[in-house]
Amino acid sequence: MSASPPLIALALITVLVAGTLGAHADGGQIIDRATGTKFDEITKVAAESFKCLGAGVRKLMMVDVYAVAFCVEAAHADALVRGYVESHHAGLRGDALFEALRKDPEFFGMLAGAKANRLTVLKLRRDLSKKQLADNIRRSLRGLLSVEKLDKLTAAITTGAKKGQTVKIYAVGGSLTVDVAGAVRVIGDEEVTQKLFFVWLGSKSVSPPLREDIARRAAQLTQ
Repeated sequence: MSASPPLIALALITVLVAGTLGAHADGGQIIDRATGTKFDEITKVAAESFKCLGAGVRKLMMVDVYAVAFCVEAAHADALVRGYVESHHAGLRGDALFEALRKDPEFFGMLAGAKANRLTVLKLRRDLSKKQLADNIRRSLRGLLSVEKLDKLTAAITTGAKKGQTVKIYAVGGSLTVDVAGAVRVIGDEEVTQKLFFVWLGSKSVSPPLREDIARRAAQLTQ
């Protein structure tokens, strides 16, 4: 016996709804292409909402150390990007804008040192000791911070982290919080807070893929 028209219509609607839900299964997330690691596009930390602008990977000797996302206070993230593009690369769109942003150190410097709250999320792909975490950051900031400031920053890393765990480093106002898999320390130093994010966004970034992904997403945002 053939199905009645109402039943056929209901079946079609069910298929369409299921297909739509499946197509949006990763909605609201950004993904590091190299590792497949997912980050929430809007991430809430300590009652603050951050919008993640891109994701990448930190490699060491061809080994994936961690996937990383860089995020900015959600209320200001899009305006920061659009404002910079309009004042520095007006008229460029698509691939041309991506290439211009990718090669523009001032763009990444603006994001790293923004007055808006900022967040970096690291999802570990291998175990890292306390010393390895501290040394990684220390090497990247050498020349930007004094030895005294570097000592203050690395002292906030009180433990290592295991594969699969998460490290969150975020700046709210003039304070920097380091959360290594739940071990939390706060640093009340504006200079450290201002310069830390150059580890990932500076010219000597430990994650060039992160910078590239940020530039690509920024170009798409302004289309």
